[in-house]
Amino acid sequence: MTCINRIVVKQLFKELDKIDYSRSNMTIGTKSDNSFVTNIDYKANDVIEKFFNTLYGESLVNIISEENHNRYNEETKYNIVVDPIDGTENLVHGIPIFGVSVSIFEYGKPLYHTLYFPLLKQYIASDMILNNTTVSLHHKNRLILLSSNTSLEDIQHASTDDNEYRLYGCATYNMYLVLCRKAHMYTNLKANSYDILAGINIAMDVDGLDVFIDDKPYSGEFLFRNKTYKIVMKWR
Repeated sequence: MTCINRIVVKQLFKELDKIDYSRSNMTIGTKSDNSFVTNIDYKANDVIEKFFNTLYGESLVNIISEENHNRYNEETKYNIVVDPIDGTENLVHGIPIFGVSVSIFEYGKPLYHTLYFPLLKQYIASDMILNNTTVSLHHKNRLILLSSNTSLEDIQHASTDDNEYRLYGCATYNMYLVLCRKAHMYTNLKANSYDILAGINIAMDVDGLDVFIDDKPYSGEFLFRNKTYKIVMKWR
């Protein structure tokens, strides 16, 4: 069985890079919540499922994805939480800010996590943070990243202080920017587990970076798909 690390996940990235992300062959549908879903979302999901079923063996893997209805299975060795395309709205409109999120739990304990941005060719993973190879030493900045579900009233209220606010429409990209110290804080009042699990687990290994889930410090626990969570990720 292969140990998961950056070398291994780069093979996954190579498979994801074979997907055509252009709008020329894109088919677009909508879900029950009126959000977009495309053939690219499903293709990326298939690539990820095949990769981990091959890596670990299908009997040991439970893929919990935005694009399926699987739930946590305590009897399965690897519960892998996936958002194959986070930021589908951006993808549909030709905006390259969308990402892939993968969070691996082994018998309920965090094992390995990565965020990948196919068109930007940027990524971050658990062992990169542990080796301190990606976190820059830029001074503390005033950029606060908000979710696209933030209300107009909240945005107008927030803009009255001295901070600068950005909405990128992609939770994984927001977390990536905070992890790389390109932003001071990210907050979302209604985040899904598959959007944030990878990012918040990577953050646990970063000194000086705090993560709160539902106003409590996060300590690596599994987040389930049957609810939404309030997340605050910020530098001290």
